[in-house]
Order: sequence, then C-alpha cells, then structure tokens
Amino acid sequence: MAVTSTPFDRFKEIIYRDTVVTDAGSNDIYGGPCTLYYVRINNASGQVAHVKLYDADTGGSPSIILTVAIGATRDITIPAGVRFDTALSIRVTDAKLSLSSGDGDTPSGSAVEMYFIAKELV
Repeated sequence: MAVTSTPFDRFKEIIYRDTVVTDAGSNDIYGGPCTLYYVRINNASGQVAHVKLYDADTGGSPSIILTVAIGATRDITIPAGVRFDTALSIRVTDAKLSLSSGDGDTPSGSAVEMYFIAKELV
C-alpha cells in the first residue's frame, strides 16, 4: 500500500486578477488579512499609472505606491512578502504620487491590468 502525505499548509496561495482597475478601486480583494508575494501590472493606458495598495478595507492612505510607465509591464516579486493586517485594497490613478485616497482619475485609454499572488492569513 502506498501512502502520499502532503504537509499541512494553513495558508492558501490565491491568485487575484483584475483586468480593469480604476480610480474607484477594489476593496478587500482577499476577504481579510493576507501576505502579498507577487504583483504584475500591465499599463496599457495612455498615461503613467500610479498603483496604490492599501492596508484597509476602504480608503485611507496607501501603504505602497507603484508607478508604471505608459505601455510598460512591471513584475515585482517579494520573497519575504508584505503583510496587510486589515485587508488588501487597490486602486490606480493618473495623479502624481500622493498620500490622499481621493487623488486623480483613472488613466485614460486602455485598461490597467493587475495580477497578485498572496496567502490569506488564517
């Protein structure tokens, strides 16, 4: 008799994809706290995109701001991960770097696509 054992992993890796991120954003994309390990941003818009990551389920000041050039794709791997204790919320604007959650509009032109790999905290 053969027995296969899979180590218990209390953290689930989840891939999140949003093909039309806007200035309105998406709140609490993992449904609670998580640790973020990978981000891919494809800026197909006609403006520089400022991607804002929040450790909150709504608004506030961004914890991280990533700037992506027109037509560029950025891949960011975070081996140790970045922990979001409340929730991971995202939005993208055409505004210059700012800590205000109400700054800027959605970049014009095509969509800004974002992909994330994170583990939920249990």
